Amino acid sequence: AGTEFEGISLGEFETLYHNVKGHVYAYNESTLFIQDFSYDGTGPDAYFWIGINSPTPNSDGLLIQYPDNGENDSSSSGYEVDAPVLGAYDKENIVLRLPEGITADQLKWISVWCRAFAVDFGHLIIPQDVLETVQVSEKLTQKEEDLFYPITETLPIRKKDTCLHKGQEHQRDQVFYDGCEQFCVCLENGETYCNPIECPSDFGLDVINPFCLEWNEHKDFIAEVPMCCPPVPVCISDGTCQYSGYSFKNYDNIPQNLTGCEKSCYCNDGEVQCQDACYSLPEEPPSYLPCIPEQSVIQPKEDRPCCNMWTCTKLEDLPDTIEGGSAYPLNSTFIEIELEAPRALGGRPGFYKILLGEGSEAGASPEEWTPRVVTPENGIFSLQPDGTLRLVLGGLLPEQKYFLRVDVHIKTSNNDAVHKKIIKSKIISVQLLDAEEPPAPKLIKKASNFYLKAERIEPHSALVTWRYLTLYEKNYIDGVQIRYNSMENGEETSQVPETTPFIHRDTNFYQITELASNTEYKVDLYFIPVSNTTVEYTSIPQGGVLFKTSEPRVDPYDFKLKLNADDIGDRWMRLSWSGIPNPYQKYVSIFRLAYMEVNDVESRSIFKIANMETDNILNLLHLEPSTPYQVWLEAYLTNGRVAKSELLDISTKEGVYTEAESEGLKENPRLNNGEEVDTYYGSMVTAVVFAVLFALALLAISFLYLRRTTTYKAIISGGAAKMSKNNNGQDNQSTSIPMSSQNGNNTDRNGKKLSDQMSSI
Repeated sequence: AGTEFEGISLGEFETLYHNVKGHVYAYNESTLFIQDFSYDGTGPDAYFWIGINSPTPNSDGLLIQYPDNGENDSSSSGYEVDAPVLGAYDKENIVLRLPEGITADQLKWISVWCRAFAVDFGHLIIPQDVLETVQVSEKLTQKEEDLFYPITETLPIRKKDTCLHKGQEHQRDQVFYDGCEQFCVCLENGETYCNPIECPSDFGLDVINPFCLEWNEHKDFIAEVPMCCPPVPVCISDGTCQYSGYSFKNYDNIPQNLTGCEKSCYCNDGEVQCQDACYSLPEEPPSYLPCIPEQSVIQPKEDRPCCNMWTCTKLEDLPDTIEGGSAYPLNSTFIEIELEAPRALGGRPGFYKILLGEGSEAGASPEEWTPRVVTPENGIFSLQPDGTLRLVLGGLLPEQKYFLRVDVHIKTSNNDAVHKKIIKSKIISVQLLDAEEPPAPKLIKKASNFYLKAERIEPHSALVTWRYLTLYEKNYIDGVQIRYNSMENGEETSQVPETTPFIHRDTNFYQITELASNTEYKVDLYFIPVSNTTVEYTSIPQGGVLFKTSEPRVDPYDFKLKLNADDIGDRWMRLSWSGIPNPYQKYVSIFRLAYMEVNDVESRSIFKIANMETDNILNLLHLEPSTPYQVWLEAYLTNGRVAKSELLDISTKEGVYTEAESEGLKENPRLNNGEEVDTYYGSMVTAVVFAVLFALALLAISFLYLRRTTTYKAIISGGAAKMSKNNNGQDNQSTSIPMSSQNGNNTDRNGKKLSDQMSSI
């Protein structure tokens, strides 16, 4: 007799694969009983599999060993347990012992699960209300020897006031760590809710310290509950620099009071780097200034007084007086005034007000002297290259001594009626010349920098440039000429330099050609003075400017084509060419071999395309025996030029043509390739013959067409009489053409209506 056991029916296995069947009972809180369990045992990695978290079978389950030898472990995932694979069973009773800490009322499902392929062979989804409401309803009778151990405990129904997570119980509302992988909470319904623990990354460190260059990210940190995440990274270096006892942030500039005016220092990645604060200035003002070059000056910087910079001057920066000034007579009534004006005055609008006092008025105040107003050209003050203002004043008395003061009135624009600033000169005296005995004009030589340069220097040419002449200089310069000479060992090779044609004074460049390559030259400007002038200009620096022409370029097409006569017969000759570099297809497109008899007027040609298959042999056939020929070769180059060989005078050897050969050659001349070449006249004769034949054919077709049209008209005009005779069998007799009367009755001579005749037609 068997032992009686009590338990709760949980349900039947749902068969999916491998004939899994059986009825599952809960004997007590830690033991399950499967009645009539069947499984074919062919699964590669199949086990009993239970779930306490997910509602349906999946990989997140716990493995139940069978047989378990009295031991089952729930501390780890089912995939981490090393257990024997489930064998084959046929309607056998199975007793399963749940892992320690897992109770039957926690189960959600039980399955026969294949770990290798994550496949569910069959399962039972356990109704959760069964374990809470159903009492022991059945008694099972089994033999005690079929069980691994006797079951004597009945299954108590436990209240869900705790949560079971991985074999450990937790009170309701309790929060706990699942290692350092999840942070969990026990809910009131007895379920566990977990969130994965995600530690913050290094994203956002620039918000903590935007200047940090190196962080301590605690890479040696080991995660342990409750310290699952490493501490917040700590900035190791933010690029701060120390200078003279002061701390500066990265990329900060260090003040001048610490570094000095001459040095500019800044903090760069923890190091102080310095450089010269002042940079060298160009000789000419930069083009980005908002003023013309004449109004720009060099001034100290406001933020760094030890450094200078180009800047535009303001009216208030101009001085109130002109220190230097002089005047000298040009003749008995004209004087020239020269003022040492500030550079910034050039290019500004305004006028001169000259106060004149004669010798007897010298004691009076300059404000009481006679005023004279002089306006510069275009109303703009123009400085000379030496930085002076020059103006001419006339209408004065001969032999008179004058005292004068020049007031420079400056305006903001030519449209201003009122001046904005006045610069006054010192009082200047000048003695005019005697009108009766004018002295010989004194030649005044003035040297000025015309910025002479040689540019675009080629092997045989160079472009010479200089600055434009000012309006004042044009009063004394009529034209320009360039003089140049070659140099050897620092000395000029000739006492007489080469010269260019006269150049217009409004031009500032000239291209010198026909120079020797790789040769040093000296070039200078010569200014042609205006007739009867007293001023002569020379260029600075004295002696001109040196330059050297470049090396000659190598022209790959600079080769000499040569034609050779290799062999000569009575009616032919074999020629060859040489002198073209290889591959010659790179340099030559087409060859033209031209030849003519000595007494002929026109030449004949043979063309040959230059390609890979072309050799350098040329044959002339079908020539006349004992005849002198002139032969030459032309090569049409790929750069567009034509290379020609020298002319060869060649005479064919003696030979005799048969009469048939002579007639055949005259009718059918040929070239070396055997192609027929029709003469000009033969082609014209052929064209005329075809034109005549075409005209005759056109006339014949037109005649036939017109004759056919005339026949149709005759039928329509006299059809009645002719058709009536045709009906009587008198086709061969002549017929009269019926004529319509002009009485409006539309009848013929016999009184028959023409409409009837037309209808019969």
